[in-house]
Amino acid sequence: VYERFGDWLARFEAELEREDWRAVVARWAPLLAPGLCGAAFHGSIRTAHAVRALARRESEARRHELAVGLAYCCLLYTSD
Repeated sequence: VYERFGDWLARFEAELEREDWRAVVARWAPLLAPGLCGAAFHGSIRTAHAVRALARRESEARRHELAVGLAYCCLLYTSD
């Protein structure tokens, strides 16, 4: 499963480059919510911290952290 992490990370970094981070979270949060209990909330916690940080001040590093958190969440939905 973890071998797909890089693919998800690249996808979210590209989305966050093209779109406002709020739109990306609004689209993906409902899709990823069913898997919240998996992986001990790792992706959800990273995503939440990144959203909180971005709400305070946007930066490339904070958008990257959001992409990492979302990518971890997506690992729950792949079986490759």
